[in-house]
Amino acid sequence: MPTDLSYIAASPLAGCLTDLQADRQASAATALLRCPADFPGFAGHFPDQPVLPAVLQLLAVRLLAESLLETRLTPVGADRLKFKGMVGPDETVNLRVSLREQAGLLKVEFSLDKAGTPIASGTLVFRPIGEER
Repeated sequence: MPTDLSYIAASPLAGCLTDLQADRQASAATALLRCPADFPGFAGHFPDQPVLPAVLQLLAVRLLAESLLETRLTPVGADRLKFKGMVGPDETVNLRVSLREQAGLLKVEFSLDKAGTPIASGTLVFRPIGEER
């Protein structure tokens, strides 16, 4: 089922995330991440070989999780983050997330790959905004 794009529309990645699909019963979602060469996130990172910064890859994970849950999230931690490859301009990356709740927090396991080649993976930990403790 397509997800609600309103959680992505105001983001700098709005034009880069497409083909969002959500399975709310399985607490999982997928999307494609593809940023054009003129995307501001590539500026200065790096001049001779533009690379999408890891922080923007993690933002894509958060946005996909927010779309699946239809709520805003605030990050509170990360675990086992691995960055194994680079994302350049106009490269299509598959993004997958699966969510589970544990001790009042939301754990989002994610993976990014290009045609089956791993780019990044790990677990991000969030709390829904408005539920600060």
